[in-house]
Amino acid sequence: MRQPNQAIKLILALGLTATLAACGGETATTGDPSPSAESSPPTESPEGGEEGKEYSEGEKANAEFKDKLSGAELLSALQEGGHVIYFRHAQTEKDYADQADPEMKLDDCETQRKLNDVGIQQSKDIGAAFTEKKIPVDQVITSEYCRAWKTADLAFGKHEKNPKLNFLPFEDYTGVISISGV
Repeated sequence: MRQPNQAIKLILALGLTATLAACGGETATTGDPSPSAESSPPTESPEGGEEGKEYSEGEKANAEFKDKLSGAELLSALQEGGHVIYFRHAQTEKDYADQADPEMKLDDCETQRKLNDVGIQQSKDIGAAFTEKKIPVDQVITSEYCRAWKTADLAFGKHEKNPKLNFLPFEDYTGVISISGV
């Protein structure tokens, strides 16, 4: 087995859940794989509403993004190592903003959203896919949220917590007066 020059550093935090199904060898995108500078900005939001709304630079870039690699070409690049892969934790019991709950404690998993049975299986499947596809893994860096580091442990058997990946601290704005339309 060959050793890659540089292994992948994984960041499991809050973001998009990665899937390796697209790495099976079939092309997931069509047309020119390179981003076009001549693309016109969308006239409706990426979520599909509010025509004519002004969009941030990030929203425009996200809507206009095109994969540079896909299928077998993407898998080959991942197998070479030297990439940072960012994805979200696996599925949780319920979806609510526990980070906005003043009772939530990072050192107490009982106060946080937990991985459900599907999320536990997703985590194991992610790890199995990396192994099956021979994608090297070096560091696995997570937020301090239990769902993030548990996803990492189930998938890769390791993690390093980094508080810089946590949400900003909860701030209570109840009772704040807002004046608008003056």
